[in-house]
Amino acid sequence: MPDASPILNIPDRSDNDLFEILDYWVETQPDALLFTFLDGQGNVLQQVTYRQFSEAVDSLAEYLQSTIEADRGARVLLSFQPGLEIITALFACNKAGFVGVPTLPLTRHQQHAWLYGIKHILHDSQAVAMAMCTVTATILDNCEPDAEDDEREQKTDADLEDLDLDLSDVELSLDIEDDEGSKK
Repeated sequence: MPDASPILNIPDRSDNDLFEILDYWVETQPDALLFTFLDGQGNVLQQVTYRQFSEAVDSLAEYLQSTIEADRGARVLLSFQPGLEIITALFACNKAGFVGVPTLPLTRHQQHAWLYGIKHILHDSQAVAMAMCTVTATILDNCEPDAEDDEREQKTDADLEDLDLDLSDVELSLDIEDDEGSKK
């Protein structure tokens, strides 16, 4: 019987890791654009060069290593809005020796369901810490309980406290210049 698995022709890069490749491009073309994020109408929201991205990853990785007391391979929950910050956080977790576990972003319309889901993700992933962007932290701080969700929210809050995690322990805010040179 023939092998049903697809054959992928991927070059062997066993001698290069992700950060060696990033460092190569930072050295080769530091000011070239690495990422451009657009809104729904195609307008540029954020742009970042190889150098900017590498510096942000290094800075966050150092911060994570200095604030999270855990062994290599420990899981860190990442709750970020879509954009550069979540990508930076994933790379930084990897560089710091942690495993980033991304969650769905929190919105103003789903706080209670999000909290309930986070409880299960924390339990299932056995995360030791949680990092979130400033937008997520602000939404969470301004979360107002609904009468029908009050009992479920209290149970979720108690479960999160049992995990001994401070949901705002690590926040990431990057200064990214838009295409006109102003900071976002």
